[in-house]
Amino acid sequence: MGIATGLERRGAVYYWRKRLPDTLAGRIGLAHVKLSLRTREAQEARYLGACLNGMAAELLMSELPEITREQLQSLFRKTFEQHRR
Repeated sequence: MGIATGLERRGAVYYWRKRLPDTLAGRIGLAHVKLSLRTREAQEARYLGACLNGMAAELLMSELPEITREQLQSLFRKTFEQHRR
């Protein structure tokens, strides 16, 4: 969907999706992170998507320590919950 980077609409709900760098993807066995934004509103989805993209850029540009799949998904969920409020 063309409204913002990483957003897609499935049914009536928006999802955010981010491709992981090859080195990280190979280490944790996950090529993409996908998260339901739990909204049907395009404007809210754009805001949440931008917040998640910012956190992802900051996280993925830094030297990643040994991070697990669960820790990575937890970071994105926490960021989502903070900005959802």
